[in-house]
Amino acid sequence: MNGKIEKGPVCVFPLLGQSNMEGVGELAEFDNYQDERLLRIDPFDNAIEIAYEPLHRGKRNDRSSQCVGPGMPFGRGILDRRPDVKVALLNLAAGGTSLAQWSKGGTCYERAVEKIRAAKSHGCITGVLWHQGESDSVLPADAETYKDRFCQMLFDLRDSLGLPDLPIVAGQVGPFVETNTEWANGRGFPCAKIVNQQIMSLADDSERIGVISSEGTGDIGDGLHLDTKSQIMMGQRYAREMMRLAGI
Repeated sequence: MNGKIEKGPVCVFPLLGQSNMEGVGELAEFDNYQDERLLRIDPFDNAIEIAYEPLHRGKRNDRSSQCVGPGMPFGRGILDRRPDVKVALLNLAAGGTSLAQWSKGGTCYERAVEKIRAAKSHGCITGVLWHQGESDSVLPADAETYKDRFCQMLFDLRDSLGLPDLPIVAGQVGPFVETNTEWANGRGFPCAKIVNQQIMSLADDSERIGVISSEGTGDIGDGLHLDTKSQIMMGQRYAREMMRLAGI
C-alpha cells in the first residue's frame, strides 16, 4: 500500500498550503537541528540536501520565506520514532493562496503535481501535509463548501500522481484567526470557525485523511501566523498523526 515505510527508504513528504506551512516563526527561537537523515528537496531544481531552516526559501524576498514552519519539527518527530529511515521534505506552500488555487486546474495544483512527480526520483511519496484555510475564511460560500472542495482536490491529486491511497494530514488554522478583524482588507476572517469545523470533519469520510487540532497555539502578534513554539507543536502533531495514518 502506498505510504507504508519498508526497510530504510527515503520517505518523501510534500508540504502544501499557505503561509503557515511556509513558516513565519522566528528563526532565533529555533535550535536549527540538522541530521543527515532529514533532507530537503529544492522545488526549483529537484536537488536534495540536508535540511535546515528556513526550509521554505522562496524566490521572493519576504518574511514568510525566511522563517520556521512545521516541516522540520515534523521530520524530527518521524525520525525520533523511526531512526532507520530518511525523511525528505518538499515545501511547496505559497502564502495567501486559496483552496481554489490548490484545486485541479489551479496554478498551485499543477505546480504541485509537477514537483511531486519529480520528487519520486528520490524515494517513496509517503504522505502529504496540508495547512491552508485562512484565505477561505472570509466568505461563507468558501468556508461552507471547504470540506467538499478539499475532498475533490485530494481525489484529483491522488489520481494525477497515481497514488490512490496517498495519506494526507490537514491542520486547522490557528484559533486566533477566528477573532482577527484586521486582515483581508479590514474584513477579518469571520468564517474561520466554520473552516476549522470543516477541517476537523475531513477524517469522518476516509481512513486515509487525518486531521490535527490547532488548540493551544499562539501567533506572532498579527493574529494570523503561528509563532515558533506553535509551529513546533503543530509539527509534532503532524508527525504523530501521519505515523498513525500511514502505518509507520
